[in-house]
Amino acid sequence: MIGEAAIEELIGKKFIDWNIGPSRYYNKADLSNLGLNIGVKSVQYGKFPLIHKSITRPEIINLVLSDEEVLVCGYATIDSLNINQDNELVLSPFLRARGTKTGFYGFHNLVRFSNFDELLRVYNTDIFFQSIPC
Repeated sequence: MIGEAAIEELIGKKFIDWNIGPSRYYNKADLSNLGLNIGVKSVQYGKFPLIHKSITRPEIINLVLSDEEVLVCGYATIDSLNINQDNELVLSPFLRARGTKTGFYGFHNLVRFSNFDELLRVYNTDIFFQSIPC
């Protein structure tokens, strides 16, 4: 939740759903309360964020530096998430054996933003390009 709180502070908008329950009921985009199909992935500094192998939405990637400090690295497009993944980055043997998660390493492809308007511009541009058939 610290990563989501950092995003709330950065963009100046509240979106966190503080309800707790089975993940099958809460498997939705973290920013869906703002009408955005964007997730938030946060990971301890020195590790790689775990993402689903089948990507359905972009993610904001954060590094947790301490209990009070989060580095918002940027916005990962669906294409970047699909291209920059490696199963060897999954440290847990249990998770690796399940085969549903992989590690994201494409920090060099993240798009930076510093407020809500910039995030919205990045998101809308990404969605536009996703809609163009190749």
